[in-house]
Amino acid sequence: MHTHWTTAPLVAFDLEGTGGQDHGHEAILEVGVVPAVLEALFAARR
Repeated sequence: MHTHWTTAPLVAFDLEGTGGQDHGHEAILEVGVVPAVLEALFAARR
């Protein structure tokens, strides 16, 4: 199982910004990266 995002075959990104009120000038404040653990998803379906 991959536990670090740099070795995972698939990751999910979550971008947090200043908000929709800033329209085209929205600033990205935070980026989250999480490895997708596909093995656990498939095991849960069995």
